[in-house]
Parts: sequence; structure tokens; C-alpha cells
Amino acid sequence: MQGKVIVRGTIRCQPDEVDALLRALADHVALSRAEPGCVQFDIVQSAHGPCCFGVTEEFIDRTAFEAHTARTRASSWWAASQHFTRDIVVTDRPSQRDTHDWTPPQAPPDDLCLRGRHVWLERLDADAHGAALFAANSAAENWAYLPYGPFDRLEDYMAWIADACRGQDPHFFAILDQNTRRALGVASYLRINPAAGSIEVGHINFSPSLQRTPGATEAMYLMMRWAFAAGYRRYEWKCNATNLASRRAAERLGLSYEGVFRNHMSVKGQNRDTAWFAAIDTEWPSLDQAFAHWLAPENFADDGRQRQRLWDLTAPFRVSDDPGRA
Repeated sequence: MQGKVIVRGTIRCQPDEVDALLRALADHVALSRAEPGCVQFDIVQSAHGPCCFGVTEEFIDRTAFEAHTARTRASSWWAASQHFTRDIVVTDRPSQRDTHDWTPPQAPPDDLCLRGRHVWLERLDADAHGAALFAANSAAENWAYLPYGPFDRLEDYMAWIADACRGQDPHFFAILDQNTRRALGVASYLRINPAAGSIEVGHINFSPSLQRTPGATEAMYLMMRWAFAAGYRRYEWKCNATNLASRRAAERLGLSYEGVFRNHMSVKGQNRDTAWFAAIDTEWPSLDQAFAHWLAPENFADDGRQRQRLWDLTAPFRVSDDPGRA
């Protein structure tokens, strides 16, 4: 059964072409929105700069999209815009997906270890990692959105680790610096549902020395990559709706906004509305390439600054943006 066709991406022009592009776009957008089968059609200047235009299009099916393409390529807009730089991804969204040939994955094994260039992840263990994590992560504000902590004493933190790692879900990892082997953060798989093919990432607690580093991003990439390689169909991220940093992080990693569950739970005596994000298996090949491009050594200058933002690389593959993160 046919389903929607979703188009996401960017168009870039030179600074002296912006005014002409804006004028040409007006007629093109108006005609496209009037086409039968057009659900959404927007080409607007991006917040990343006046020369970058974000493309968001949806059509009811492939037939409608192909009719739009044929009309566009015969138009004056197409002739006038061919020299612009386009980075466009077209994705079919079937109305129904047959899962008869899909095999439910296994739960993460106890000895699962994920290794990257900057970090590796191994099963969290109080004796092996507790002291280093306690020392690296003592700032109270780092625990603000977690349902536990902060911990005043090492003994209390060690006891929490021992209790948290007692079962298989959540499946906690310690995140270790690849060079020093020192534990700098924690993350987990949770709500692991092999029968449905869904798995969540959560309990993320990065020490200040891990935050905003390539290693922090790589840790999230390694966890996502293992989940989809194992056969999971859906990778979830949920956070307190007031945690704007977490909401931005989810989108930067390529997860799409799916809404807010109001009065979802009570945490530390406070109501929590929960924002939901997810990526699915059909999006993963494109997101995998985006991560590989961002993590490549050549994407970083000698002073460590990124040449291209991960946010921009994953933007074309997010099917919905978070209206509340700004």
C-alpha cells in the first residue's frame, strides 16, 4: 500500500542571490501547495544563515510526488535554480509495513562492550567504576532531571550502582575515556521490548569533562548503532519536557519529536511532563552516515572545532521538529 512521500533538505545560494531566490520561491511554493496530493510544502530561510533555505515537503503518495516533480522540472523555477546547491532526501513512508520477515532481536547481552575512537562502553560495575564516576560527577546540578541523586557519600553512590545494575532492564553502561580508561559518564538501555522491536536510551549522566566532546556524541552513536544492528525497529529518547538541553540533544542526534505526555509521572515530588523522541530503522542508514561524517577526524580543525555541525547533518532525516526546544 502506498504511503506518504516526505522530502527534507536544504537549498543554498550565494549571498548576492538571496533576494532573487526569495522572489522565485514565492510562485513556486504557491503553485506547489495548490497541487492535488500536496500535504505540506515549505521552503524557508534557515536559522543557520540567510543563504540556507530549509525544505519541508510531504505528498500523499508517490504518484502525487512524481506529478509535482514533472511540473517543477518544466517550470521557470527549475531553470533558474539549477546552479543552487541542493541537499535533498526523499523518503517513502509506507502506510503499512509488513513485518512477517522481521525477527525480534535479543536483549543486550551481559558482556556487551561498545568501542569507538574516543570512548568505550562496558557494563557499569560499582567496584570498577564507582569511585571514578563519583569524583567526576559530584556537581549537584548534573542530577537535576534524574529520579535519584545527587549522592553525598561514595558509599551511597556505590550502593545505588549495585542496586541499579541488579536486573537486565535498565542495562547500564559506564562510559570510559579510550586513552585513560577512566569512567566519565553513565547511560543505559531501558524499556527493552524485543517483541515490539523497541528500545530506549536513558539515565544519561555525563560528567563535565565528558559533556560537549566528540566522545559524548560517539557514546550515543555506539548505543544507537548496536540497537539497529541487533534488529530493533525503534530507538526512543524521553526526557523531562522542561529539560531543553536534553530536547536539543535528541534532535541533534537525529531523533524526531513525537509529542509531550502531560502529567506523565512524579519525580522528586514534582510533576513531570515527558517529551518523546525516536528514530526508526528506515532512518538509520542515513543517520549512520551523518554520524560517520561528523565523527571523522577531518571534520575537526587543529583546535578541535567542528567544521560541520551534527545538527545540520541529521536535519534532513528528522521527520518532525520539536516546537518547544527553542
